[in-house]
Amino acid sequence: MSNNLWRIQGEKVTDGIWKATILLSKHHNETGTYNTHVYVDGKFYGGVVPIIKPSSAVVTAPSSVNLSEGSYEVTIDGVNSEVAQVLFPTWTEANGQDDLEQPWIQGTKVNEHKWKIIIPFSKHGNESGKYITHIYAKDNYGNVTIIGANLTDVIS
Repeated sequence: MSNNLWRIQGEKVTDGIWKATILLSKHHNETGTYNTHVYVDGKFYGGVVPIIKPSSAVVTAPSSVNLSEGSYEVTIDGVNSEVAQVLFPTWTEANGQDDLEQPWIQGTKVNEHKWKIIIPFSKHGNESGKYITHIYAKDNYGNVTIIGANLTDVIS
């Protein structure tokens, strides 16, 4: 059996209606075509072939900012409205991820498709240099998918 092949028990919604949730995380969060076969009482009933597309969201942040400003803002626009949370793990290039805040910082929803975060330098030892932010979308089923990234130079 392939490591991407999963058998999922359906969940009865009402008489004649069943559903199943396919977790992208069980498939390495891969994009592309997913073949889903539906079996009823052990017999093939039909199937669906959804296409999971990569994010087309747009990240906006300054390319450089002065340390004296105290912080900077990162926004991402074009996020799917079904996303429950957007996470913005951020760290400085110096010393690896020693300043990565755990748990990852959750952004603030600005509108149906836009999220933002304020990155305070104080959370990163007021270091100058490159600040790296990865942006992840998390849905109500626990799927977490990277949807963007940013690099900002902080100048002292």
